[in-house]
Amino acid sequence: MSKLKIKTKERRFETARDLYGIFFEDINRAGDGGLYPEMLRNRSFEDSVLPEGYIQQEDGIHVKTVSGWLDEFCNGEGLCRWVKGNNISETEIPAWYTHNAKMELELTDTLNEHRDAALRMQFEKDGSLTNTGYCGISVKAGESYSLYLFAKKQRKK
Repeated sequence: MSKLKIKTKERRFETARDLYGIFFEDINRAGDGGLYPEMLRNRSFEDSVLPEGYIQQEDGIHVKTVSGWLDEFCNGEGLCRWVKGNNISETEIPAWYTHNAKMELELTDTLNEHRDAALRMQFEKDGSLTNTGYCGISVKAGESYSLYLFAKKQRKK
């Protein structure tokens, strides 16, 4: 059996006297207004990949976990009621949408051995790729945002 000892009278370091209230950490939705990777949904394109040991059920919605629990997967979007309740349009790859372009999930030719998936794109004239973010990405007219990504040119066969 594990034990956890909490010694409240033993001070390890000084804490600022004006530190109070709830702790705010700008992870996930970038609280201070920046455009962080955490603001992009499915930024590694791996949400559509079933976790190891999960089994896709015949209905295409549910999966069975390694411990035997039945859960919804909805092509990586999560709970179907969340998708319907937020009017999320169906797409091949969760959170990513194209206009005049084709996209597909790449499971073999990824950036490196630590990545399970990548995005293969083929753009037509005026093609675009859009990410929905978490309830939209708050961008302001006239401001610029940097996006860094890795891209590989497709080898001719």
